[in-house]
Amino acid sequence: PRQLRIVFGIDSLSLSLVLVLVAGAVSFKEIQFLNLRHNKIGNEGIAALSTAMVSGHHPLQELLLDDNEISAAGAAAYAAAILKVAHPVRTPI
Repeated sequence: PRQLRIVFGIDSLSLSLVLVLVAGAVSFKEIQFLNLRHNKIGNEGIAALSTAMVSGHHPLQELLLDDNEISAAGAAAYAAAILKVAHPVRTPI
């Protein structure tokens, strides 16, 4: 099977674009690597991503989220969601 890697540049994503991306990314069954580093996803974006990840099956294996204005509360919500997915998703910090 082919592997799809998606990388976004620094500050290239607005929150509204993140929400659209998240909705599509987890339903697109070939994305295994998603680089969202250095954007302004924030707590609302990570909450949407977390919800999408637990609501459907996805092949995502690695998600990069460095420098995204995510607070401790947002990180905790993401960590709780990650524990519910069927397979581990590597999220280096």
